[in-house]
Amino acid sequence: MLNIYICEDDDNQRENISKFIHNYLIFKEIDSNLLLSTNNPEEVIHMYNQNNLNYALFFLDINLNSSMNGIELASEIKKINRSKTFIVFLTSHSEMTFLTFRYKTEALDFIVKDKIDNIKQSVLECIDIAYEKSIDINNDYDKKIQIDIDQRSVFLNFDEILYFESGRIKRKIKVYTMNRGLEFNSSMKSILAKLDKRFVRCHTSFIVNTDKITEINKNDNTIRMINGDICFFSRDGRKKLEAIKK
Repeated sequence: MLNIYICEDDDNQRENISKFIHNYLIFKEIDSNLLLSTNNPEEVIHMYNQNNLNYALFFLDINLNSSMNGIELASEIKKINRSKTFIVFLTSHSEMTFLTFRYKTEALDFIVKDKIDNIKQSVLECIDIAYEKSIDINNDYDKKIQIDIDQRSVFLNFDEILYFESGRIKRKIKVYTMNRGLEFNSSMKSILAKLDKRFVRCHTSFIVNTDKITEINKNDNTIRMINGDICFFSRDGRKKLEAIKK
């Protein structure tokens, strides 16, 4: 998941940027979310403190006409989580970009606020770059998922997971590997957000590791996993499976 934040004090600029980001995310259908659009840097810090485990892309106006400017805000963001943040500065004065080096903000890009079409193109390019980078980082480092069961935490490698199944009891999920099954409290939506692209929610009750499928039966809408277990898929799930298996 890539969360996107906007901090811009110009109401019209902020509204325009928010609108075409929102439309772009719907069009691209990527695992990203416009989480916050505001003129208040303190609100950005508060929201990011609540969501700092996810990768985040920030579009920050340098001159916020606030007690904190965009560069100082970027510095505070980096203190919260440096490894999962991408910073893009918005500015009407390109000569101010040198200040970012003093604060060591490691900006992904600088966007000069001139023509709206130029701003739009640059913003969307930054989304693509940040999203691809977040996927690459996930593939390199985030190979485990944490499962909390009562007072203990179990860490499972993505590769050992066969599938997840939701039970009849609300918020009860079971995860299956080759040699065990574990039940824990969560939701399918929450679990899916922590996984990578090899996992598909093929049915409301199933998330499968497509690398562990041995057979897809379109006659009875079933999936056979490498351990012989049977999962089910819906019409929408079939499309997802066909797309990922191409």
